Amino acid sequence: MLLKGKKNPLLLLGQALQCWWSLRDTRAFAWRDAWRGCSQWLCPGRWTHQRAARRLEQLVRVDSVEPGVTRVVVSDLGLTFFWLGAWHANAYHVIAQELEPGHPHHYTTEPIALNRDSLVIDVGACEGLFACRVLRKALAARVVAFEPSARTVRYLIAAAQANGVADRLRVEQFAVAAQSGCVPWMEGDNPEANRIGASRGEPVHATVEATTLDEYCAAHGLQPGPWDLIKVDAEGADLDVLRGAEGILRDGAPQVAVTTYHVESHAREIWSYLRAVQPAYEFRIKGLWLFGPASFWGGARLRPVLLQAAVPLKSRAGWRSKGAAQH
Repeated sequence: MLLKGKKNPLLLLGQALQCWWSLRDTRAFAWRDAWRGCSQWLCPGRWTHQRAARRLEQLVRVDSVEPGVTRVVVSDLGLTFFWLGAWHANAYHVIAQELEPGHPHHYTTEPIALNRDSLVIDVGACEGLFACRVLRKALAARVVAFEPSARTVRYLIAAAQANGVADRLRVEQFAVAAQSGCVPWMEGDNPEANRIGASRGEPVHATVEATTLDEYCAAHGLQPGPWDLIKVDAEGADLDVLRGAEGILRDGAPQVAVTTYHVESHAREIWSYLRAVQPAYEFRIKGLWLFGPASFWGGARLRPVLLQAAVPLKSRAGWRSKGAAQH
């Protein structure tokens, strides 16, 4: 998220220290990881916005497919995706998080380690850039991508075809939740604004069908193991996604890379939940993100960006991974 507006550097530095210190008992949030992406929240909003716009011009070629749909070619990644909604500088971070391993939102840094047989379960696949990168770079054998929006699914499939990975990318038009059934669905102006649920007092205009990862994997004969990955970016429903995967987390210990910035308490809550369900995991928390309207006297709050969990490499030989083989 790129924020415009005046920022108070001293206030933000205090927030960063407080956030890092509050998670020190997890032993997962190194100070150097807390500083990843610090220019985004520490530098003036106008500067970060202008820098993003310049970098975007250097990184991509764009053309209009139809009103409200832009085809984007990222030459440095060798990938094409489709942006739904108005094209703007915020798209830079969508690309940067896949292009730059140092970006706090990059899912596949240590301790995550995939191989050519890995299965990736991508919850909140959005425009599909992560899924297509993983497959084009041969980091994994197959990806199962979940997206509730029919419109987003249409262009996610188009991106898979454009990148030559359609045979290895299965797209499922479901929400993923703690329980199966119908859930409220809010569709925004672009895929990153789509989300399950509604804020208090907010009208619900639609519902979508939801599944749990435990039920989906059982129905499709999937048994994710420690060389496989569950990636979650569910716009605030991230913890519920993992609660609905308790069985596969406990039995197979698949790796997890999950966003934590949508809800201020999620970094600790998700860490606590995964630690209880799978004691074999080691953890890493990365980055701080300024979330909310920025102002000189406060308002926006820094939150941890991403939590990763994985069984150590030396311990994986004792686990049998069947996820990719049975997909």
